[in-house]
Amino acid sequence: MFNFLMNYIHRIEPILHFDEASRNSDLVLHLQAGEALSKLFFAMDRIKYKRLWPRYIADMHELRTSHPETWRELQYGNLSVTKSTIPFVSIGADHACEQLNRMMKIHSGLIDIPNNANARQRFFLATPEMSRLSAEFNGQFNLAVNKPQEHHHVQPSAVRKAHDNVDRIKAAILSHGNPFAAEGDQLYNFITHTYVPQESVSQILNIDDTGQKLYVDYVAERMNGDVSLWAPVKKQNNRLYMSGNKKQTVKIRDQSVDLKETKDLYGRLMVLARSSRDIDQKHAIGNYEFTLTTRALFAPDGSILPCTDKSNLIHA
Repeated sequence: MFNFLMNYIHRIEPILHFDEASRNSDLVLHLQAGEALSKLFFAMDRIKYKRLWPRYIADMHELRTSHPETWRELQYGNLSVTKSTIPFVSIGADHACEQLNRMMKIHSGLIDIPNNANARQRFFLATPEMSRLSAEFNGQFNLAVNKPQEHHHVQPSAVRKAHDNVDRIKAAILSHGNPFAAEGDQLYNFITHTYVPQESVSQILNIDDTGQKLYVDYVAERMNGDVSLWAPVKKQNNRLYMSGNKKQTVKIRDQSVDLKETKDLYGRLMVLARSSRDIDQKHAIGNYEFTLTTRALFAPDGSILPCTDKSNLIHA
């Protein structure tokens, strides 16, 4: 468990670095974090990213020599879109385009795509101009004076809420035992304590090395070799943490529903009932609670529910 958790932490780090690069418009960190993410795309069968992401990283590095002016502009902070003087609030170009598209979602705005091309053109030309006029009008009255001077995530209430969430997550994990202190080479679910099949453990623990090897081979074959970039990309179907869960098909009226053995209690019970075990599903659901304590008397955390009406309790 210790090796798995440390690998998981190392996978989260490049995601955070990539977000930091976008927020700070840092070109070098953007490329470093992007290259670190490549092995995850290959290991987890993200087909579109597997095909195009290595090409994107290579083209960005090539800008240094092929288009030095563009490279310098990106280095000076034009990698991201900055719309405020508050630090750490820059966003990617695709994110900025979404914010521009949001201007179309105004009162009496575009509800559906009309068939009249001229009507669409008038709408898309007029809406941004109307938004600009509205912003200039509000600026005449200094309505933007009370805007915050720091990011809303670093305000005291937001920081306190983030710390409280971290404490809840830690408490929830530790209530099922400290996974970092678990001995042995078995992997299991924190909540249900369901063990991962042994044949999947090695693939899960070595998924980073597998992804890195696939990434290196892809670059050698398709970017430095003779294989076309648009040639079919095969899925590796590497075993992940949830790959070992059993599946069970249940027919409901005229449809078939696939239930997977996850933390969902009904799904797990259905898988057990259909796996040739002596379990009476109707008897189990009709006579037993799905919680450790009776819901009518106790809260989910085990505390007794207060009675606010004593007369009803006496005559119950």
